[in-house]
Amino acid sequence: MLKNITEKDFQLGLLDLSSNDIGVKGMQVLGSALAVGGNTSVRCLKLNFNPDNENDDGVGKLCEGLRTNTTLKVQ
Repeated sequence: MLKNITEKDFQLGLLDLSSNDIGVKGMQVLGSALAVGGNTSVRCLKLNFNPDNENDDGVGKLCEGLRTNTTLKVQ
């Protein structure tokens, strides 16, 4: 869904996924959706209280996408 939001009339400023049990695959998909060429309307991303992923694989996958994001102001 995040990748498909292209209308300028629809802006998703805050994406709050706190306490959602986001796993490695979810972090990978989220990172991809927020990477360069993806969604550009999200300004704030909240991931509080999600369980730590084994060996930080999920965080690494998220960071792969976020490192090219230029629109997030709060992470």
